[in-house]
Parts: sequence; C-alpha cells; structure tokens
Amino acid sequence: MTEIMTYMPITPFRRRVDAVHLDAHREAAAARNAEAVDKWEALRTLAAARTDYGLSDRDLSVLQALISFHPSAMLGETAEAPVVFPSNRALCERLNGMPCSTMRRHLGKLVSAGVIRRRDSPNGKRYARRFGAEKLAFGFDLTPLQHRLPEFRSASARLQAEAEALAQLRQTVSLMRRDAAELALYGPSQCPAPFWAELGALADETARLLRRKPETSLLQSLHRRLSDALAHASALLHPPATEELNTSHAPYEQHIEPKDRIQIETAAEPVCSHSKPAEVSIAETSTDKHGDNRPRCPSPPSVTLDDVLAASPGMETYGGTPIRSWPDLVHASETIRPMLGIPQATWNTARSVLGEIGAAICLASILQRFASIRSHGAYLAKLCAMASKGDLCLDGMVTSGLALARRPSSQL
Repeated sequence: MTEIMTYMPITPFRRRVDAVHLDAHREAAAARNAEAVDKWEALRTLAAARTDYGLSDRDLSVLQALISFHPSAMLGETAEAPVVFPSNRALCERLNGMPCSTMRRHLGKLVSAGVIRRRDSPNGKRYARRFGAEKLAFGFDLTPLQHRLPEFRSASARLQAEAEALAQLRQTVSLMRRDAAELALYGPSQCPAPFWAELGALADETARLLRRKPETSLLQSLHRRLSDALAHASALLHPPATEELNTSHAPYEQHIEPKDRIQIETAAEPVCSHSKPAEVSIAETSTDKHGDNRPRCPSPPSVTLDDVLAASPGMETYGGTPIRSWPDLVHASETIRPMLGIPQATWNTARSVLGEIGAAICLASILQRFASIRSHGAYLAKLCAMASKGDLCLDGMVTSGLALARRPSSQL
C-alpha cells in the first residue's frame, strides 16, 4: 500500500513527454538517499553557476519564491520528498505582483534546466493529501536542488576561477597599454623610428577594445601583441651593452684578449701620414712618457660636411632631421649612438680625444660599416687608441667611406 501511495508519475499533466522529464525521473529514482542540504545554500551556489545552466536572475527570483514555501530550512531532512504546492496567485504575490504568464515562463525554464521537477496530480492541481501517517503532495519537487548541490559547487568554483583569471588578464593588458602609450611618446626623443607610431596606434586600439569588455581570447591576443611590442621598444631604448676592456689595476692580473672579441678591418683604418705637419690634431700634440711628440688625429675642417654625408648617407636617415651644419652632425650622432649600442663612457672618451666633430665623423664611418663590425663600442675605443698615438686620419676614413658608398651593390 505504501508503494502505491508514494508512486511518482513520469509524465506531466497535459504536456508532452520529452527527454528532460524522463532524465529527471530516472535521476530521482537513482538518488533517493542523498544527505540533507540547506536550501538557501543551494540557491546561492546555483546563482553563482547560473550561466552554466542558462538561467537568469529573474529565473532565480522565481526559484527563491518557490523554495520559500518549503517549511524547513533543510531539504531532505525527512523521508518525504520536498514538494511545494503554492497556487499561481500565491506565487505571484510573493514575487511582488509578477504577471502569471511571466512567472509560468520562468518556471518552465527552471524545469528545463533540471533544477526543479513537476509532480502533477491526476487533474493537474497542486495540493497535498494525508492518508493516515502518509502524506502525498503534488506540485514542484525541490529534490534536484538537494541532489545536484555538489555539481553546482563544482561549476561555481570553476566559473569563479575563470572570472578571476579574466580580471587578472584584463588588468595586465591595461597596464601594458599604459606603458605602450607612454613609451610611444618618449621613444622618438631617444631613438627616432617608425615603430613608435605603430606602438601608439596599438595602445589606442587596446584602449578602445578594453571599453567593450573583451572576451578571454581577444585579451590573450592583445597580451601577445603588447608583449612583443614592449620587448621591441625595450631593445630600442636599452640596446645590449658592449663589454668594456678590462681596466683593473690589480698588480697580478693579466688581460687576455679573445681572438673573436673584436673584428676590426685594419685596411679600413687609414694611417695618418706624418709627412703633413700642417694637419695637427684637435687637441694639439701630446707628449708620451718618453718625451716623444706625436701628432694626433687631423683637424675636422680639412674634411667637408658634404663628403661626410656622402660617405655615410644613413646619418640623415637615422638622425631624424636634415643635417646642414657641423652642429647638426653632432646632434645626429648623439641620437644614433644609442642605436649602435655604444656605451656612454666610450662616447665621452671619444669626444674628449677626437673632439665632438671628430667623434661624429668616426660614428658616421662606423654606421657606414655597420654590418661588418661586430662590436661598435669596442671599434670606437680602438679608433680612440689609434688617435691618441697619431695613427688615425679622418680624411682617409671619409675617403674610404666614399669609395665604399660609390661601389656597386653587386660588389659589396
């Protein structure tokens, strides 16, 4: 008699049977002895995972009103199924006057999502009857909330982790965008190049996309593009430092120059002729420790600016501004020097030994032979050492550069 009275129907009243109803009936039959759960905890957990089940906040509002008709705070604490049977009018009143048609639509979504089950009576009405000690209720069965709570918890934790990862990725992209925008403004003053305009355009594009709440895939694409762009900007602003020659004064230390440390084309470094006493160095003459007077590098006025620019046309290209005078050449060399990776200390030494114009002429010669010189800083240091001994001739460097510039490309 008990099994007859507690029979749970499979089909709904005046509704077609579908896979949802059959699956719900099978799950209910398989999970009859689940432990009791707090109905409000189940509601909060489902609310956090509602997007996985296609539910909206209005659907959950109807579910909240529905479970409020359950007298106990726990679902499944008794042997009886947690079935509530409010009328449509009572349910709409508890939903602050929601239209009945709207309420029924949300109930249908809850049933389709498998969150609640319909337990319809023979005539489709919702009511409860007692037969002695047994109670038989028809209405909405809240058992799925009790049985599926572990599933809701898992989905809620996964969605929360995804949301945190998305927020962190968005924050990182926002910080990278800010750096890109600032570097795009700062970069041209240190190292003129078309890249800075591209970096600024990427920063503006990222700002527009961030205002639209992009998805994870788009944020990951922006992160990769910004990472590559910022790495390139760092390489332009901070080129690899050239290893300096060892100047330690340790009494027992020996300096051994590796064979592949510096490759300098000695044929491209013309030796200054001592038969021209009129061509005196910028810094006059110097006396070594033996008292020998040796001329240093010839004076720049013996070299025309047009010859220097013809020997190294890249000075105007990378300098960023037209070169019309010697000061313009000096300014261009200050701009190009970081691009060649020449350390500031080596550059200061070159200016003190060769003078500002002489150092600029040497840098123009280095730029012309950019591909054939492995270490530009060490090359300039070698030229300074030759100039201090009087073995460097700027005229010959420019003449050699002119010959190199006029050589057909097939012979280079």
